[in-house]
Amino acid sequence: MSDNKEKDNSEEIEKVFKDITTHKYCKTDILHNLKFESKLDEFIFSGLPLSNSQKEKLLIDIYSLDKKI
Repeated sequence: MSDNKEKDNSEEIEKVFKDITTHKYCKTDILHNLKFESKLDEFIFSGLPLSNSQKEKLLIDIYSLDKKI
């Protein structure tokens, strides 16, 4: 492929890296207030292939569904 056709994704990659390693893009403090029932639960949650903002959204969606039931 030609260098002219390749898109520079460095800004997007930097944003994803910050989202994985920090809580910059999180809107709540839900990830700071998690209490796991076991170390295994914490290990599995931490190992999910999601960024922190994706994990936050997952938890918010789960808790909002739980309240509807």
